[in-house]
Amino acid sequence: MTIAGLLLLLVGAVLIICTLSIFTHTRQEVELVPRSEVIIDSTFNIHKLEDKVLTFQLSIGQSIAILATSNRNVSCSLANFTQTDDAIQPDKPDVLYFFQNDTTTINKTWSPTTRVPEPGKYYLVFLARDASPDSPAQVYANATKTWTDIQLKEVLAEDRVSLLDANYGYVGSAMAVLGIAAIRIAVIRKRRLN
Repeated sequence: MTIAGLLLLLVGAVLIICTLSIFTHTRQEVELVPRSEVIIDSTFNIHKLEDKVLTFQLSIGQSIAILATSNRNVSCSLANFTQTDDAIQPDKPDVLYFFQNDTTTINKTWSPTTRVPEPGKYYLVFLARDASPDSPAQVYANATKTWTDIQLKEVLAEDRVSLLDANYGYVGSAMAVLGIAAIRIAVIRKRRLN
């Protein structure tokens, strides 16, 4: 009777444990991380026969946010020049993506949709045609390149995966109670015999 009670208790305990299992594991989750890089954030003067040219790199999936203010009318363009010599001609771009003429405020966000001849090389050009030689246009410009990186992040996850259905836990509880009862009865009988 004692061996049968111990066996019932042991099997019942194993059934209960097998229905309560929790396993932990690590898995990778995708995390989107916003990034930015300031191309220009300054004030500069543009005289009538001058221009301000900024070169920057952009890839598909990146964008540029341009915010500029001026005390005089200026023109702003976002272009690509394929001339091989060092001096580009701001009035003659090969590909013009954005142009705003004779304004004091520029607020534009732009993203490339096609590749350019020299991969990713763009020019932001400011011109002041109405400025006089002795009184230049004063421009504040902020151009920020933005993009989103994809990172894989390790996450510790707990999964409640039981080896047996929860109903076996109830059967195991009943078997454990019967096993304890059988052991108690066997102990009491043994004491009476002695």
